[in-house]
Amino acid sequence: MTSAELREMLSQFPKAPLALNPTPLHPLDRMQAELDCGPLFIKRDDLNGMGIGGNKVRNLEYLLGHAIAEGKNTILVSGQTQSNLCSLCAASCRRLGLRCVIAHNSPRPELLEGNALRNDVLGEVENSLGGVGERERAATLKQIAQASGREGSAPYIIYNGASSARGALGYVEAAAEIWEQISSNAESAAIRNVCIPGGNGGLAAGFIYGTALLGNPFHVELISVEHEVEPLREIINGFLKDLEELCGVPMPCLLEETATLHGAYRFGGWGIITPEVEEFCIRFARTEGIFIEKVYTCKTLYGLCDLAEKGYFHDGACYLHSGGIGALFCQYHIPGGGV
Repeated sequence: MTSAELREMLSQFPKAPLALNPTPLHPLDRMQAELDCGPLFIKRDDLNGMGIGGNKVRNLEYLLGHAIAEGKNTILVSGQTQSNLCSLCAASCRRLGLRCVIAHNSPRPELLEGNALRNDVLGEVENSLGGVGERERAATLKQIAQASGREGSAPYIIYNGASSARGALGYVEAAAEIWEQISSNAESAAIRNVCIPGGNGGLAAGFIYGTALLGNPFHVELISVEHEVEPLREIINGFLKDLEELCGVPMPCLLEETATLHGAYRFGGWGIITPEVEEFCIRFARTEGIFIEKVYTCKTLYGLCDLAEKGYFHDGACYLHSGGIGALFCQYHIPGGGV
């Protein structure tokens, strides 16, 4: 399938225009020189122009497009206080003239910073549920939706961090976008590996599905930041089946032919910040002038750089920067402003 044919397949799904795509793709010259490795590149989904940027905007284009097509006017979304999805959903709803209601399964912070501050500026309705689990959070969303419906609104719930087959369509499209950039530019033509984060699986599954449909023009290196490899493999395969059903196009090959799953860079699992992670965030900012946060982007990029330094890549490699910068500004509490 060509990238044009892939885009034609995606055109059957309603989409709300939010991102300034294509996002930039450029070299990491200084990091490449520091590691003494082959060509390194970065795909800047942190610079997509919606809110403070980040990967969830691609998911939201298809989810909110579907909501609008279904006549919905109130979007319900949930996550931790510093959830990038919640903040980007709030900003996207403002852009599209929709109402956004947020449920946080964490206490309301005493100090508004990071994404919590952005949500307050956007003025959306927030519900702080305290430290409840995901099941209770989902049940509360349903209750809020029912109450909203009784008041005359038409609610639409976004579950599971926007990781669903429909949300993953945004990264099916991203695979076509990055391939078009690689194949049309002599400098980036060296890219044969693309490193992406493996969290709850939506981004990864969409990108892997899109890459496979394109005939595997590059190999996907999936760096897990949350699950061990085998549970992550099961999650990805589940999403791939859902994408096959939604799009009506079978996955043309096995997952392993398109992607390699790496479990060595979890640093203990989701949200666990080790000294290596702390140090690499600062090292990368001081090398390339680009900010990364500590939960997703730092671990993925650490994995890319470690693999590159060990000679894993025979050709060029690209890091997909999934954003999350909003949360960065509550991840540092440095006395006196020093590091």
